[in-house]
Amino acid sequence: MIIDAVKDRPFSIGWQGENGARTVRFSVGGILAEFPAATFTLLNRRHGDEEAYPVPDTHYSVSGDALLWVVMSGDTATAGESQVQLVARNGNAVVKTEVYYTYVEASLGMDEDVPEPWQGWVDEVTEAAESAEQSAADAQEAKEAAQDAQEFLENASAVAETLEPGSSATASVAQGVFTFGIPQGLTGNGIAWALLNADYTLTLTFTDGSTYTTPSIRGAVGVTPNLTVGTVSTGAPGSSVVITITGTAENPVLNLTIPRGDKGETGATPAFSIGTVSTGLPGSSASASITGTAAAPVLNLTIPRGDKGEQGDPGLESVLVGTLITGSQYRLAIERVSN
Repeated sequence: MIIDAVKDRPFSIGWQGENGARTVRFSVGGILAEFPAATFTLLNRRHGDEEAYPVPDTHYSVSGDALLWVVMSGDTATAGESQVQLVARNGNAVVKTEVYYTYVEASLGMDEDVPEPWQGWVDEVTEAAESAEQSAADAQEAKEAAQDAQEFLENASAVAETLEPGSSATASVAQGVFTFGIPQGLTGNGIAWALLNADYTLTLTFTDGSTYTTPSIRGAVGVTPNLTVGTVSTGAPGSSVVITITGTAENPVLNLTIPRGDKGETGATPAFSIGTVSTGLPGSSASASITGTAAAPVLNLTIPRGDKGEQGDPGLESVLVGTLITGSQYRLAIERVSN
């Protein structure tokens, strides 16, 4: 028979002397929701007892959101009012305690002698006490052994012996003296000196007179690249310079992408004027110079004189025939006529 535990009124956990006839169901779902790893303990105080005793954990278990307590004869040994306390722990901390008021109904003809709460629990306590006593004795024995070992080590000494090369190491202890036998190492064959040769090989000479020449440590001769410029492209303003190399190791080709510069500010419109114009020597080069400012430049020129030309054909001869008009002279041209 299953009985639900209630806290608002006392409830019966069975008749006096009943053993395993009833199971009390405690609701623990709320506790487990808050503390999923919670563990539970039941304490039962029978009618007339001054102290409560722990219900053995073999008499109750958690199933889902309920704790089920199988009431045994030790729990119902005395008729009358009683109390049950449910204790929930999260680790070592008590997180919930609930007290329920119960009673055991009197049975006719029951022996008035009340048994101890539960002999099994008493036996467990007794066994635990004996185990603790044995553990204390074992601990004392271990302590004494440790003290003996410490005293031995404080007074101990060690010596080492050299054994023949190739033999096995040994170890022994007698009267507080550790003796270690360590075999001598074999004679090694080390490098006496090393010589770097012209072909970049290395000759090693060992202590036994033998030699060994290593392969050449000089790398292969690399090729001299013939670098040429491939494409040179104009990138967008603000972009990054891009450099790529194509071709082969012997004939690499360098390709460039150079970004266009940002557009500059609008410059001033110059107002040109002519400054000096000079005549240079015949045969010299013409020259020009600009002075003034960027907004008002002045152009100065030097223009060479031309070379003297060839003599022209003879012209007409003229003869003065007299004064025709007062104050003026006129010439009369007379054409020469060949004979």
